[in-house]
Amino acid sequence: MIVLLGILLLAMPIAPNILHGGTVPCPQQGGGLLNAVIPTVSACPGVVTNGPLAAFTYDSCMVHGCAVLGFPVSFNATWSVSTNGAIVLYTWNFGDGSPQVQTTNPTTAYNYMSGCPGASNSCNVTLTVKDFAGMTDTIVQKLTLLIVPQFTFQPMSPRVGQLVTFQSSTVQGYCTAANNFSFSWSLGDDTTASGAVVSHVYNKAGFYRVVTTCYNSSGSSQVSETFHAASSPGPLAAFTYDSCEDLPTPCMVPGFPANFNASFSSSPNGPIVLYMWNFGDPSSSSNQFNSTNPSAAHDYLSYQNGSAPWNVTLTVEDSSGLFATISQMVSPEVYPKFTFQPLSPSSGETVIFNGSATSFSGLIGSPSNTTKGYSWNFGDGTSGSGALVSHVFSATGLYRIVLTVSTAYGLGEASKTVSVGADPPAAPSVGGGGGDGRPPFRV
Repeated sequence: MIVLLGILLLAMPIAPNILHGGTVPCPQQGGGLLNAVIPTVSACPGVVTNGPLAAFTYDSCMVHGCAVLGFPVSFNATWSVSTNGAIVLYTWNFGDGSPQVQTTNPTTAYNYMSGCPGASNSCNVTLTVKDFAGMTDTIVQKLTLLIVPQFTFQPMSPRVGQLVTFQSSTVQGYCTAANNFSFSWSLGDDTTASGAVVSHVYNKAGFYRVVTTCYNSSGSSQVSETFHAASSPGPLAAFTYDSCEDLPTPCMVPGFPANFNASFSSSPNGPIVLYMWNFGDPSSSSNQFNSTNPSAAHDYLSYQNGSAPWNVTLTVEDSSGLFATISQMVSPEVYPKFTFQPLSPSSGETVIFNGSATSFSGLIGSPSNTTKGYSWNFGDGTSGSGALVSHVFSATGLYRIVLTVSTAYGLGEASKTVSVGADPPAAPSVGGGGGDGRPPFRV
């Protein structure tokens, strides 16, 4: 009986797997039903870069107490979009065996006079849209009569790297957590989530389709909406580290006390407002730390258990709500340090990077006598090696430079950002004419 109930509660997976237009069904299991005991949303991609993306919501006056014959449902496909322009045709199959309906209007209504077939009283509603270029997309969503999900999201026009929050309805009559409904989400980029409120960051520009499934012991239903994540330059996370162990007279304390400096993080949108650290030390109760201050400290007591090096992750948020993350290796034997000149280079100008200030601890052996390796990532797809290197940035922008220093005793990484500006204006010529462009004055 439990297995049967689980099968009845299963939500149909999303039909299309659209990346460049056209309709390609997602892989399905169990005769088209997801092979799970509770309803889940397929992680089938719902992002489109060339073509249409079908999506729809629905409503029923029955949930608002109307007294009419049958089960009238209104469908809204205005959420369907296309990179080619307008959607010109909407084809509906309401899932109860009735003939399909075609319309040029994104909204339509249908009355399930006899309900949906089967004991679950659920129909699989299919929408196919055709855009101005003749490209199509199809989505299949489960509809259980009297179970109507709704959701909103903020911001309505997010940018790449910005946190988007999805909120299921709290209005009486719809699926709500207060009415003992649960929620699962397909977020359109191969990720899923669960809960009445979920948040997600999108890393690529494009149109995304988000599908939510609400369910309880009575059944499940799905609705979908779309939005466009616009390209936007976001922040770059960067940090360095050192320790009192790095002093000429090393401190004598338990563990490995590390100091982190994230002031090298930067954003073209404004200041960094939040620094979120994961020190890569899961045995510590202070492994995670959030602050508005770019400086942080953590004592790796686990160092005594041979846990070094550690993979430290920093996530920053700028004043526009955009996020960026970097992970770097931190070692108690290596302290990468570097400078660069000029501090504000122009595109096409040679920049000198100097990592010779890197220091090494004597905690284990004599690293100062070992061979050292210096490798550089310049943030523009190029790299270099050596303690002293030069590089030319061919384009303006914000770049993150990562220095990795390795020895036989350990490996450490440090990063900074550099803002590359436009070429400086050419200096005016001397002696060929007046400074205002007029011919030279002659006596």
